[in-house]
Amino acid sequence: MMLLCAGSVHWDIIARADRAVGRGDDVPGTVRRRPGGVAGNIARHLTRLGRPVALAGCIGRDPAGEELCAILRTMGIDLRVHRSEATDSYLAIEQADGDLVAAVADTAALTQHAAQVIATINACDGPVVVDGNLPSDALATLTHRDMYLVPASPVRAAGLAPLIARGAVPLLNRAEAMALTGCEGETAQLAAQLVEMGARMALVTDGPKPAGLATSQCRISRDPPPITVTAGVTGAGDATVAGFMHAHLSGASPGDALEAALACAADHLQGLTP
Repeated sequence: MMLLCAGSVHWDIIARADRAVGRGDDVPGTVRRRPGGVAGNIARHLTRLGRPVALAGCIGRDPAGEELCAILRTMGIDLRVHRSEATDSYLAIEQADGDLVAAVADTAALTQHAAQVIATINACDGPVVVDGNLPSDALATLTHRDMYLVPASPVRAAGLAPLIARGAVPLLNRAEAMALTGCEGETAQLAAQLVEMGARMALVTDGPKPAGLATSQCRISRDPPPITVTAGVTGAGDATVAGFMHAHLSGASPGDALEAALACAADHLQGLTP
């Protein structure tokens, strides 16, 4: 079954310091560029797992956009992207141990062409992973009935409540789940609260702490695999979503799908995926 991923597709610029970074510090380190965006990352992970995937978003006609399109096509991703003048970008600064210091996402092109991306989602006849980087007013016009939501941040999470009330499935971290529910609690409890709000199913992670998944029939918790070396945290949540979606659409049980999600995230955190 093909899966459509819709939302941000851009270049990530990741700066990693070689020592602790404080506010206002200017420190040595490494800077690298790689394909990114929540929807783009999920699509690339799914392709590596062998899942047929289409990608809806906005990519510029500039050299950066042409290069990005070529890479995604080479991976076998079905591009259903709208073209803008310039390609969006994301800049992150990481500590030496891989923890995120700060990040800024420039999603001007996605915002400008959000209506076209929403139209692509609504016209899809299969499951769709929807990236919360799409503007809230555009998300409010979604009519698709088989959606999996990735909030992208706690700030964006709260605006997804109307979609969850209609049965959409949130795949998120604990901070995002707390923003949506207005409550604190363990991941399995928060997942169950999201189901009470209308979600068909909900998955909540919490870094190295137990992750939780709930449906109307079950509530489960699983420990993530141990991580010995962290290559970087940027994109780990996207890997989690890809691992879960591939297993879920392949018919795995909720528990097995949750374990697959955590295993995929662990591989990403340890630098075992490109």
